[in-house]
Amino acid sequence: MMDFTKAVKMNSTKNLYRMLGVLLCASLSGCADFEAPAQEGLRSASHTQAIMVTPEFAILGLEDVPAELFLTELGLSISEIRLQPVMSSSSGIAYSTSESFRLAFDVANGEDVKRLKPIEFPEAGRFVVSIRLEPCDKGNAKIPSLSLAGFVAGEGAVHTDPRAGSGEKFDGNPLPLPFEPKKDENAEDSDWTPFHYNSQRAVFYTFSDVELAPGEQTLNFTFDIQDWAVELIEPIVRAVRNVNGPDFGDGQGVDVTLQLESSGWGAEALMDSASVRTEPARPLPTSGSGR
Repeated sequence: MMDFTKAVKMNSTKNLYRMLGVLLCASLSGCADFEAPAQEGLRSASHTQAIMVTPEFAILGLEDVPAELFLTELGLSISEIRLQPVMSSSSGIAYSTSESFRLAFDVANGEDVKRLKPIEFPEAGRFVVSIRLEPCDKGNAKIPSLSLAGFVAGEGAVHTDPRAGSGEKFDGNPLPLPFEPKKDENAEDSDWTPFHYNSQRAVFYTFSDVELAPGEQTLNFTFDIQDWAVELIEPIVRAVRNVNGPDFGDGQGVDVTLQLESSGWGAEALMDSASVRTEPARPLPTSGSGR
């Protein structure tokens, strides 16, 4: 009779071989199952290509601003750029920038484009784009959400030469240097008054949706200010007419913030002139060269 211990060992060995055979067959059948998904793996790799997005902000219409208005500076304080997937398997999670930033356009010298650093985006697809304008603190200073400065022409306006000290007044000659505002041939000579607008309003504005694709692209925000600038003239001139004596001299000219806000031509109106689109990545244009 075979020893019981040897029998157990032999049975155990046979069982082990059987188990190895089953596992080997399963692994071979598994290789066949994954031959087709190998193509899917290549497609998946292409979908994971880096999605690089460069936000760009551009001002259009500067050359079409009315002759009575000469803009020198325009500034935006943006606390957030948000992209909300139109359709997503990620429970509708929105992506947004984490740091606020300030855009200051020297429009008097033709600066009309500002570009941020590229952002690597986590997924491709269609996204609804929103931005938030919001005042921010910088040291002891309160930086406005939207700022604007320039000169307005108008009968009876007070002209201050920027070369002079704060509050020193002139009769309109010479014109502010180095500025040479466009002149309307049909208009009589007018005096020029410096003004500034500093909004403390927070504005959240939603644009249309855009398509983000794998690779490099520009997310272009465009502000076409031509129509907006036309509407600014009347409230700015009204503010200039209402100013008197010491209220004028703060070194920046007449504060027209209240008039623009109350007339509805402040930050919200500027945002109504804006649009967004994606474009192929391209070099940054030379400042003042136009678009």
